[in-house]
Amino acid sequence: MRTSRTRSLTAVALLLTLTGFLTLTGCGIPEQEKPTLIDPRSVPFGLLESTSPTSPSELRVERMPASTTVYFVAHDRLTGVRRDIGVGPATRRLTAVLRALVEGPSDSEQAEGLTSAIPPGLRLRLVSLTDRTATIDLSGDVAGLSAEQGTLTVAQVVLSVTALPEVDRVRLASAGRPIEAPLGDGSLTSEPLTADGYLMLVDS
Repeated sequence: MRTSRTRSLTAVALLLTLTGFLTLTGCGIPEQEKPTLIDPRSVPFGLLESTSPTSPSELRVERMPASTTVYFVAHDRLTGVRRDIGVGPATRRLTAVLRALVEGPSDSEQAEGLTSAIPPGLRLRLVSLTDRTATIDLSGDVAGLSAEQGTLTVAQVVLSVTALPEVDRVRLASAGRPIEAPLGDGSLTSEPLTADGYLMLVDS
C-alpha cells in the first residue's frame, strides 16, 4: 500500500513539475530537444515525500485525555479519583476503567478512607460500545451483597464509565441478558443508565 501510494505521489509531483515546465515554455523559455531528468534534490522540500493523512478516528484519539475519573466510596458517598488510562481506542480506555474499578483504591487512597462497594468476586466485562452506550456484563460471586452496596456498586460503574468523553450511557447485563439496575434513589430501571441517576450519591 505504501509503495503504490509513494509511486502515486511521485507521479503527481512529476506531473506538476512537467506542467510548470510547459507553462514556462509557453512564456518564451526555449524548448529543449530532449527531456531532462530532474534531480530529486531540486524538487521543493517534501514534494516527493509520502505522507499518510490523519483519519478522523486518529484525530479523536489524539484529543482524548490520558487520564479519567474513577469513583470509589468514602463514608457511603462516592468520591472521584484520577487514574491514568492512556490514549487509544475507546474500547481499550473503557476496559482500563473497568480494570481500575476491580483493582480498587490504592494503598494510599485506602489510608485516606477510600473503599470500594464492588465485591471481590464481581467481574466486569465490556461487551460493546455502540452509539455512545457501553454494555457491561456482570458475573461472579455477589452473595451477601446488600441493596445499599448494590446501588453503590452500580453507581461506581456508571459514574466511572460515563466520565469518559466517549460514553454517555451504560447498559448492564448478566450472562448476555439485560438486567434491571438500581438508581440512586433506590428505584429499579431497565433503561440505559446515565450519570444523572447517581449524582445524588456523589460527595460534594
